[in-house]
Amino acid sequence: MNASEAGGRAVGSGGRPALSRRDERWLRAQGWQVPAALLLGVILLSAGGGYGIWAARRLRTASSADEATAFDRPVARLVGILAADDEARLRALNPTTDLERSLVAELRRKNDLLARLMLALLRVLMATLVLGAGGMLLASGLSKLALLRIVRALRAGEGPPT
Repeated sequence: MNASEAGGRAVGSGGRPALSRRDERWLRAQGWQVPAALLLGVILLSAGGGYGIWAARRLRTASSADEATAFDRPVARLVGILAADDEARLRALNPTTDLERSLVAELRRKNDLLARLMLALLRVLMATLVLGAGGMLLASGLSKLALLRIVRALRAGEGPPT
């Protein structure tokens, strides 16, 4: 860093403005933060995509009883809590005729389907949030990477890369 001042800013070699210590520290920190953000972005994109695909397949293949053993038990438990009120009302029914028993059985099937659809939507929402976070990290990391290349080229005196 040159000690001469031009327009109130320190001037480095080649007549370009020199970076402050704070800016220098920030640039050094980006050396490990950018690759970490890119790696985390790829991991989140993969996890969100995998979770979304798993959720879609699970909607078609798994029964409601199998949801208690899913690896995302807290999500399944949340839907169970939301659907518990309807199930309690169905258990309170006391059908006496064949028609009433048939209607209660149909209500149970519809309630089960509704709970499974709600669970699938919640899983897709969570997968979308994770995918979005991964995409934002990747976009941020790639843009910072491009800017860091420009800064390095300018500091080396080569001019901006094309």
